[in-house]
Amino acid sequence: MYKVLIFLIFCYNVYGWNDSGKQENIPDSTDFFLMAQQYQKALDLARILLNRNPANIEALNLICTIKQTEILDYEAYSIDGAGYIGYADSALSVISGCLDNKRGKDSLDALFYIASILGGKGIILAKNGSWPSAVACALRSSGYLKQIIKIDPSYFAAYYGIGIFNYYLSRNLKWLPFFGDRREEALHQLAQAAIAPFPYNYAAKNSLCWILIERNELASADSIASETIEKYPDNTLFLRIKIRTSIGLMHWNTARLTAQKLIEISSLRTPPNWADMISGYQALACCCDNMGLYSDCREAAGKALSLKVPEAYCKIAFVKKHLKYLADIKKKYDNIYR
Repeated sequence: MYKVLIFLIFCYNVYGWNDSGKQENIPDSTDFFLMAQQYQKALDLARILLNRNPANIEALNLICTIKQTEILDYEAYSIDGAGYIGYADSALSVISGCLDNKRGKDSLDALFYIASILGGKGIILAKNGSWPSAVACALRSSGYLKQIIKIDPSYFAAYYGIGIFNYYLSRNLKWLPFFGDRREEALHQLAQAAIAPFPYNYAAKNSLCWILIERNELASADSIASETIEKYPDNTLFLRIKIRTSIGLMHWNTARLTAQKLIEISSLRTPPNWADMISGYQALACCCDNMGLYSDCREAAGKALSLKVPEAYCKIAFVKKHLKYLADIKKKYDNIYR
């Protein structure tokens, strides 16, 4: 989600006024459009820019980031990952070819686009089990980001990618003698990114929340998520976090109401976000069970299991786990209430 957000700022600047000098019907808040996760509208506008100038590297990066964010949002790594990687490779070729002609801030921005696209490739490759290629992309991406920081330490957006790289590689590859455990350093880098200009601050906050949940620092993650939801009440990326922190803190009713909201929003999206819906139903059933609402628990599980979830989504690890939980708890209460 985080990279897509910058697109609205750009589109607002480009499309904010039509040829007659009248302001177009664009939301007053420059962050609203993309925080609403309206990916197709964002892609349509980015493609207009690219059609006007096929060498527009900002538009190329925007399309990559929109596609990547949609994949991350829908957990569609195995479904759409190959298509993204093909487009990313094409964009990298064009942007890399333009790099020698850039100077100053334009040069840093181009380098940042390359690093961001490589980082996106790395995430998708890792999610699909291609770890050697994923690590290679991550190393290249991190190297470019470090170059940017060395030249301009105030380029705070770059700290996000470096922090993610250091944290997750430390978690998975800390046994390597040349790498070691850099997770505490990574947390500091993500904290720096959290004060970066919009939208990278929200990217950092989102990742930081999940890391805090992993570290069982639930109150801190809940505070960050709650603050963001207050401003963007329908953003599913932070609703997911709020659900998991609330469950962890045993705030059952808050988690239940948030899960109901996630289910409703996810079912109305085009296309529906199946991963979020199943996650929402699992959380709803869990909360009802812990609140003693056993009939509601059974009903929630039944509704989830009646959904015609595409097979590709059923193969996602956490979706498979949630579906098993829902099947088990429905069976439990079917036996009680039959």
